[in-house]
Amino acid sequence: MNPGGETTIVSSAHALDTAVENLLDASLTPLLDEEFIAVMREVETSMRKLEAVKHRFVTETCTLPGRACRVGVPGQILGTDLAAQPR
Repeated sequence: MNPGGETTIVSSAHALDTAVENLLDASLTPLLDEEFIAVMREVETSMRKLEAVKHRFVTETCTLPGRACRVGVPGQILGTDLAAQPR
């Protein structure tokens, strides 16, 4: 892995978080039926792509120093980190 810094992946993750927050805050009622269906399809497509991204992160977790690649380690890392983050 790279030593760190502001990379495309970091800025993309921040943009994703912002987009999800915007979707959570937005009302769906102003959409026309056709718009609602189009947005729902787009969100579903994005969620499927995110599953592939998630898989890449889980795979990369196995390369972290001092961590054996075994069942549950990625979930433990995420569980610890997510529990510590404010909402």
